Amino acid sequence: MGGRGAFMGGSSGSVGGDSSLGYDKTYESENGGTVYTEKSRIKQSKINKQEKNKYEKENDMCKHLADNGHDIIHLDDRKLKDGSYDILLDGEKAELKSLKGASNIVREGKDAINKQGADFVVFRFDSFSTKMKREIEKLVDSHIHGCYYVKGESGLQWF
Repeated sequence: MGGRGAFMGGSSGSVGGDSSLGYDKTYESENGGTVYTEKSRIKQSKINKQEKNKYEKENDMCKHLADNGHDIIHLDDRKLKDGSYDILLDGEKAELKSLKGASNIVREGKDAINKQGADFVVFRFDSFSTKMKREIEKLVDSHIHGCYYVKGESGLQWF
């Protein structure tokens, strides 16, 4: 990972501060979590409207994780040598997935681990149902783990 996994803090002391490792501190939660964003990821978000929308969704998810006390490094997944995962969550490789329903949970979870090189997956759902719970249980049965939350609600549910 070119040393990126070891960086969890550093030289910038304020939100929006500049680090010496190609990251900007883009968010600091009152709950102790922080978000550092790779500068090239911020630059990528300015390419077009689609990239801007993707970045805003990912950034919102990173902030939610930080609000739950986690340290996040939001990566430019185009530059990774060991996969295409979105973030480091407390130093672990994770992929962000925002889904509306249950139909793609298992496929997206398996792809995050098997194709994108993540260690676990973070889901954001618009709402949560018993069908979604059953799909999450299928991931656990496949030895795929992570967490999820419902958009607009606080907290994280680990599986």
